[in-house]
Amino acid sequence: MLVKPKDDHTYRLRQVWEGDPKEGTSNYQIYDRAYRIRMAGKPALLGSADPSFRGDPARHNPEDMLLAALSACHMLSYLALCARSGVTVLEYSDEAEAVLTLTADGGGHFASATWPGNCTPRRTRPASLPLPATFRSATKAP
Repeated sequence: MLVKPKDDHTYRLRQVWEGDPKEGTSNYQIYDRAYRIRMAGKPALLGSADPSFRGDPARHNPEDMLLAALSACHMLSYLALCARSGVTVLEYSDEAEAVLTLTADGGGHFASATWPGNCTPRRTRPASLPLPATFRSATKAP
């Protein structure tokens, strides 16, 4: 059963840099990279730059959050496809990894991101009804 979208989904947040209002970014070496992201009705996300870029290692960095979003979106989409196709997934996990490539001009980009999912499915469809092609290579139903 496919779900037809009724409306666009709009997401909003407020991001505030927690830097030093007196010195600001006057010195690249020492300015604070801490920030806070707020979304209505949810706990705040405390962020900073990656430690390689002078950030706080105790806070989430944008690279972590992008990889987490990719992995979570993939998992939730996969689980929805399984549920709609009669495949019951009992467990799911992945160990995602992304590679950020730095460029000579001081910029960078993600060169790759992978999240090989591991799941334990249980067939809930009659054995005479084959699994959709999408699942044949990704799952092994007992």
